[in-house]
Amino acid sequence: MQTTGSSSSLFAHLTSIPVLIANCLQDILQQISSWMTANLLTLNSSKTEFLLIGLKQQLAKIHNSSLNCTHSARNLCFIFDEHVTFSDQISTLSKSCYTHIRELRCIRPYLESKTASLIATSIAHSKLDYCNSLYCNLPKSQLHRLQLIQNSLVRAVVRAPRFTHTTPILKSLHWKSVNVLSTKFSLSRRQTLWRIIAFFIV
Repeated sequence: MQTTGSSSSLFAHLTSIPVLIANCLQDILQQISSWMTANLLTLNSSKTEFLLIGLKQQLAKIHNSSLNCTHSARNLCFIFDEHVTFSDQISTLSKSCYTHIRELRCIRPYLESKTASLIATSIAHSKLDYCNSLYCNLPKSQLHRLQLIQNSLVRAVVRAPRFTHTTPILKSLHWKSVNVLSTKFSLSRRQTLWRIIAFFIV
């Protein structure tokens, strides 16, 4: 269980029969509520949500009508969704990065190249690099969305036209492409994900 401020997250790896998982989660929630009551605390059930992660076929077998389920949840500034596609994460990341890129373009004429590169790394490229091992083995369509962000960023840094080929620019800035960033760790995406969850449980 992880607690941050007024927000708490509980991680559990359930291997039970799917139809029993909903009942199991309800029992867990009841035990947590009882513990909190015994310690003069209150569980706000209206704000308590479950994120069930699995394949579509697996989730379809779970009777979760009694559970307040959500399709995605944020943890450590990273959005996890029920199918681990990270679509919501990439959409949120895109919105944030493109906002910063537009702002950088506005002030770029007044900056030296080195300063522009430093600002770009701080406000946008660092976001692409954050938890990038989780992007390993994502569909090419999702990785392409990340690559478009990086392409737009490097063009803003060097003030290149919109359709300029970005590979030479990346090399000149000593930046790695998104495909390299997402595969630079030897751990598989599944191993990395469960190591993170195991860390939270401890």
